[in-house]
Amino acid sequence: MKHTFKVLDMMCGNCAWTIRKTLDNVEGVENIEFDVPNKFVIIHGTSDSYTLRNKIEGAGFTIEDEK
Repeated sequence: MKHTFKVLDMMCGNCAWTIRKTLDNVEGVENIEFDVPNKFVIIHGTSDSYTLRNKIEGAGFTIEDEK
């Protein structure tokens, strides 16, 4: 399964690194891709969207609400 989040305050590679470290220990995360210029994090695996969102927000980032 693929989850895509727009992380409004992801500005640079350091932000992406922080998000990667936050998600590295989440069960079911298999791969993480970053599109820093467009502020997208794409997560592949079996983890649920709610858990992933809470982890990213818990690291201090803001995720745009789905429309």
